[in-house]
Amino acid sequence: MPTQAAPLVPRPCHLTRLAADFASLAAEAPVRRPHTMSRKQSRCSYCGSETRLTRDHVIPQNLFPKPRPATVITVGACSPCQQLKAKDDQFLRDYLLMDAVAGNNPIASDLYDRKVRRSISRGSSELARHLQAQPFRRVPLVTPAGLYVDFVIEAPLPQDRVAAILTRVVRGLYYSSRRNLMPASVRSKVLRRSPADFASMLDALGPNRRQRVMGAVFGCAFLEDPVPFRTIWLLWFFESVVFTVETEPPAAV
Repeated sequence: MPTQAAPLVPRPCHLTRLAADFASLAAEAPVRRPHTMSRKQSRCSYCGSETRLTRDHVIPQNLFPKPRPATVITVGACSPCQQLKAKDDQFLRDYLLMDAVAGNNPIASDLYDRKVRRSISRGSSELARHLQAQPFRRVPLVTPAGLYVDFVIEAPLPQDRVAAILTRVVRGLYYSSRRNLMPASVRSKVLRRSPADFASMLDALGPNRRQRVMGAVFGCAFLEDPVPFRTIWLLWFFESVVFTVETEPPAAV
């Protein structure tokens, strides 16, 4: 993998769509009702608690247009994690779809127009409410070749929230792949990456990487070190918004 990395976002701010979309912000996002899990599993894939589990979609269903793919990734999760993730699923959706980089993906653009605009107008977008409360400005969006595309809105983003959400996604993906829990004490490092570096980062994971792609919406590849729970993940959404997540075992006491 490259030794140098961009911050969690390309700049200290988050690029969103038009300022006119930020209006009438009020209500909280609804909590979804999970399905009962049929596969035998005794501990929550996210926090490791031993309690009654229900099936959770690791990659939020709200990122996919209908009909949704048959090869969804599900794991067992406890009720507290389900409730937390229900709010985070909408936050992640809005974060990804508001990102100017994702605007060229037709699925992302369609979901933004049909879903995110409606949640903003109803006041149910937590991210939109956060952004409205921040100082923001209009800045030009320019391609790597220097061509002007449009004006976008630049505003601060809760980076720790995004990192926590993506770390939880990696925990779910790890359990789905390895059938082993990643301990809560495992440390993680989340970085936003440039899509221009995607091919080289994927190649750097080498031929032994594990990889999973769900159409044009989501894909992941990861490599596991012989040291338990030392992993590196490449996550991409809508073929444009790219992250790496590195996990390390707990520090020795």
